[in-house]
Amino acid sequence: MSILSQLLPCVLIDYETRSQVEIKVHGVARYVESPTTQVIGVAATLMWPGGENTLTFDYDDDVEAKATELRETARDIERQHGPLVWVAHGADHFDRLTHDNTPFIGGTRSMAAMLGEDITPDTGMWVDSQTLCRMHGLPSRLANACRFLNTPTQKDPNGEKLIRKFSRPGFAEMTPGDLAEWRKYVLDDVQGVREILARLPDMDDLDGYMDDAIVHRRINDRGVRLDMALVERACATADVIRAAANKACDELTGGAVERTSQIKRLKEWLGAKLTDTAVPWMDLTKGGKSLDKAHASQVLLSIEEALEHVDANSDEESNLLDARDAIDLLRVMNKAALSKFPAMRDRVSAD
Repeated sequence: MSILSQLLPCVLIDYETRSQVEIKVHGVARYVESPTTQVIGVAATLMWPGGENTLTFDYDDDVEAKATELRETARDIERQHGPLVWVAHGADHFDRLTHDNTPFIGGTRSMAAMLGEDITPDTGMWVDSQTLCRMHGLPSRLANACRFLNTPTQKDPNGEKLIRKFSRPGFAEMTPGDLAEWRKYVLDDVQGVREILARLPDMDDLDGYMDDAIVHRRINDRGVRLDMALVERACATADVIRAAANKACDELTGGAVERTSQIKRLKEWLGAKLTDTAVPWMDLTKGGKSLDKAHASQVLLSIEEALEHVDANSDEESNLLDARDAIDLLRVMNKAALSKFPAMRDRVSAD
């Protein structure tokens, strides 16, 4: 038996949204509470032993009427087969919160508000198919999981273009043709989840998974309290450190690298400095070595060793010292403390 059969009766649902908030920068809590965040479309497949029904919601539909149809169908299923389990790929961190909080374009109510308390799932009635993929050693991204399992439905590669155009900050308005393409994209997502779940074996301890998921969701929903006065002071300090490091980088490189964030330029400059030294290096203008923490540490160690064997006041010593100073500046800017506090400020929610 598959996990899909074990979850019946269930609703496989996918939400697609748009917002002027960048979710990767600000996090899902800030995203769903923003008044600019709206639902573009929804696909929902209700499944029960011996039957199924698929509904789509587009922002130009009468979504209240569609929600009524979904509510009545769900009530009939629950009367005959018991409580519905709601399944989404990303339910833990996106679809569940969108369901509860985000209105449709042109509307004022979320799906949860339209369905009513008797139908809207509580925290424990959601299953995240992304989590199930991870539990079975599969890729967590829907497109990759479908590709790995060679499911009949594959994610449309054009979907990323649709998201960039119609979902991200600065989004465009849809034409009827765009809407038809978007509707297919949403339906394919739901079908892809269905085909994945049909391949996964049933779980010996489904109740245990659900209990663990409840704890996980409550912890994330509660979040942690932040001392915003401290966060703001730390961000101001980080700004001072960043400005000083950028000024030093600009002076050290003679204007070739104005900011430590200009990694490509910095790699080219370092490559030129280290070409005729004893430090092993590659032609950085063609990709070459990275400047991540591990490699930067290796290069610094090699520079220190090389400095022990060069002539004092020679060009080679000068080049090695300049390269060491530049990498030290980069390491300062890569310290987690300089990025953590701005990330806190970007992601803090209203509560």
